[in-house]
Amino acid sequence: MVTSGYATLAGFLAVVELAAAVWAVLVGARSLWAANSGHDDAERLEARTYLAGLLAYLLLGASLLSWLVFYFMLDSFVSQWKGAMCVYGVTQIGAGSYGIHRWLPRLVLLEQTLKPLLIFTTGAALVAYRYYRRQGTRTLLPHVALLLLLAAALAALDAATELAYVAIPKRESLPNSGCCSAAAFSQEPPARANPHEPRQWTSAFYASQTLMVLLVLGAGAGGKASFLRRGWPLLLPAGMTLAIAMEFFVHVASPALLHLPYHHCIYDLVARVPESAVALSLLFAATCCVGWSAVVSGLARREAPAEPSGEAHHWLAWSLLGYVGSTAMISFNLWLA
Repeated sequence: MVTSGYATLAGFLAVVELAAAVWAVLVGARSLWAANSGHDDAERLEARTYLAGLLAYLLLGASLLSWLVFYFMLDSFVSQWKGAMCVYGVTQIGAGSYGIHRWLPRLVLLEQTLKPLLIFTTGAALVAYRYYRRQGTRTLLPHVALLLLLAAALAALDAATELAYVAIPKRESLPNSGCCSAAAFSQEPPARANPHEPRQWTSAFYASQTLMVLLVLGAGAGGKASFLRRGWPLLLPAGMTLAIAMEFFVHVASPALLHLPYHHCIYDLVARVPESAVALSLLFAATCCVGWSAVVSGLARREAPAEPSGEAHHWLAWSLLGYVGSTAMISFNLWLA
């Protein structure tokens, strides 16, 4: 049976996260009901919302730590699993098998989707709470409570998924396929390799990054009636930019920085070139900041439709630093390679 100390730690963190999430769901649901019904007085409602905000901070810290430990756990399984040459191979444990083991790859995929979504949603709830505390307007409370409740529900689902993955025994055979088979580490080009693919993804990466920088600058410099200052028009290009960047890291950065021209594996890239993990983190943070700016802009327009939110501008400024920093860091690494 494949196991490690990181699996125990991941299970412990999942239990803590699940307990905090259940508590936060109860507090968030009560706050949402009280804010909409008006049954509680202002002081009790403020105290309950403050508790929900503290629980959101706890969930954010637990989810970030859990995300790191989750990948440490997968990496610790590599040396124990015959045929798994990196983390990608571990994510395929259980593929093609029968019984409960066939759920292992699906649980890994769900975890890798839930964890960034949870961090974004919890951050959005805390940004909204921060804006509410500055404005002090009670009409914002139902929206803040709804975001806190959504973040708590996602945290409960994330913790339950991780507990299920840790609990399922990993005994089934691993198919010898995928990017981390032995062929991926050879110097021979694979069949149907596209020689123009790296150039295409490089052009798309730098074009999308430049576009986002220009859009963020335009949103910050625009007047009160600027379309971009509403925040939500930036969501689609931000999401597309993140998707293009992930493909760029897989198809361009990974082969170049690992000096393995046919090994397209982002897991190995992050493990062997830590600077790339920083660049990815900055890019993810920039995307989150764009989304959080849109959340604050939406809340601000409910209070003062004619006035842009300074809080939204604050998060756009951070997103600009993230885009510029991630692009500069990965470009410097590629230049050194």
